[in-house]
Amino acid sequence: MPAHILDLWEHTFRIAAKLDNYRAASEHLDFLSLDSIPKDFVDGTVNLIRMQAAYCNIDNQPLDKFLNLQDYTVPFSSEITYIYTFDLCGKAYARAFDDSEHKQIDLADLFGSPWEQYEVVGYHQFWISRVNRGMLTRTEIKDLSQSVKSDLYFDYGTDEIELDFNVAADNSFLHVSIESQS
Repeated sequence: MPAHILDLWEHTFRIAAKLDNYRAASEHLDFLSLDSIPKDFVDGTVNLIRMQAAYCNIDNQPLDKFLNLQDYTVPFSSEITYIYTFDLCGKAYARAFDDSEHKQIDLADLFGSPWEQYEVVGYHQFWISRVNRGMLTRTEIKDLSQSVKSDLYFDYGTDEIELDFNVAADNSFLHVSIESQS
């Protein structure tokens, strides 16, 4: 995908955030009880989407489907089911939308990503919630946990990382923390 398409996406995303006065970003951070400045969350999201776009390019995966899911506000698309919100090692939060097949976000690639602007590599925790903020069912929690394990353990062994899964008391999100074993 040509760089100008990604630049156009970023421009549109940032304009939408400014026009909304970062309200949607603030609401999402509040929903997960995350302490961050909404504009910083938007910056982190742009960095995350650009990084995932680079991995799509490297892996010869179509970027258009992934990028079409990534609106500033929660899209009313039946394709979008989940929001993945990442803590980039305490430096920034970022989020990406994904479909019910969990195929648009490569957790393993992002875990090893260098975030030059934050001077860290990867992330150490993330949250998965439904776009409609509904409760996750037991089946969803099981499927999401398995999807996360399959993705991360494909590239990293159990001797390299340890995953810890916790469900919110109201089942509104699944929290995943990752600890490096090295």
